[in-house]
Order: sequence, then structure tokens, then C-alpha cells
Amino acid sequence: MVGASGAIFGIFGALIVIARARGIPIWQSGLGFFLVLNLVVTLTYRGISVGGHLGGLAAGLICGLLVVEVGERRRMGQLAVAGCALLGVISVVGAIAVAGSQGIAPHGFTI
Repeated sequence: MVGASGAIFGIFGALIVIARARGIPIWQSGLGFFLVLNLVVTLTYRGISVGGHLGGLAAGLICGLLVVEVGERRRMGQLAVAGCALLGVISVVGAIAVAGSQGIAPHGFTI
């Protein structure tokens, strides 16, 4: 399950942007509480990828903005999806590069 928790943070980020754009207060919806709780856990316990979690949150915020600003307001949904897909590809390439620089070879890759 490598990367699953970073993906959950990405979902948090996207949900927060979309909820805010629709006028839903993040604290009343519970999103704010669960985000803060997960950030506290991330920063408190050893062995948790802070970079993965914060990177996932940042990517989710960016994708949420793409969906809201480009997809919904400008009616260019395909461009918003393409932007999110590009961000995903960049994230995977970056993760492989970081793993390679630390001597960790993902399955099927040689360093």
C-alpha cells in the first residue's frame, strides 16, 4: 500500500477546494477536523512519509483548483482532467527519481 496515504491526503485537498467553492464550510463538514487530525499524526509518529502526505495534499489542492476553476467555471472539463493526469505523471516520475537517489529501486526498475 505504498502511496495510498498520500493519495488520501490528495483526496482531502481536492474535497476541501471543491467544498469551499460550493459554499460548504470545511469545519462544519468535518473535513477540517480530519485533515488536522491526520496532519498531527503525520508529524508526530516516526516512519510516516511527511513529504508523501504533504505532497499528496498539495497535489489534491491543485487538482481541486483545476476542477473548480477550469472544469466547472470555464466549462473545459477535459483540460482539467488532462492537468490532473499530468500532475499524476509528474508525481510518479518524481517519486521514482527520489527513490533512485536514495538507492531504492521500485519493482521492474534498475538503478
